[in-house]
Amino acid sequence: MRFVQDCPEARLLPSRFHFALARLLAMARSYATPPRPDVDRIVYAIDRHQNAAEHYAVSIWVVFSALPLKPAAAAAVSVILAPIVAQVPLVVVGVLVLLFNRGRMRDSVAINSAAGMTLLFLASAYFAQRRSPVRFVAWFFFVVVALNALAWVILTLMRKRIRQMETQCGI
Repeated sequence: MRFVQDCPEARLLPSRFHFALARLLAMARSYATPPRPDVDRIVYAIDRHQNAAEHYAVSIWVVFSALPLKPAAAAAVSVILAPIVAQVPLVVVGVLVLLFNRGRMRDSVAINSAAGMTLLFLASAYFAQRRSPVRFVAWFFFVVVALNALAWVILTLMRKRIRQMETQCGI
């Protein structure tokens, strides 16, 4: 983790955020918000995983996207098979973690996140084609994914400017 001292502009550096959409919003806010001149001494941590608001927003988005999909998947099968269908994502994620870790115990947050988002993507793709009200949730999931991908493209094109901002703050 890196630290920046006495640089109020570091508050909105894109490198302090994890997801591309939040990074792009921080970049836009850095242009719109002037630095606070009344700050005397300040230290900011430059770590992508320290922004609680961003992570809570993404967590709420994932929960509210996945919440209607699971009962809809259970309703698509009979009552007898519903408990089995509810456990399929857990088993798939567990098997993927074992395969990627090759039996070793290590931090598997990245593997769990990728497997969970892949399963959510597949479930949303399935329910986006159905005529049930759940399709709106599925399409909302795809809209947020597309916005994040678009933000990543924009940030990739602006990487020199971001690097200049970081250099000004001593990173």
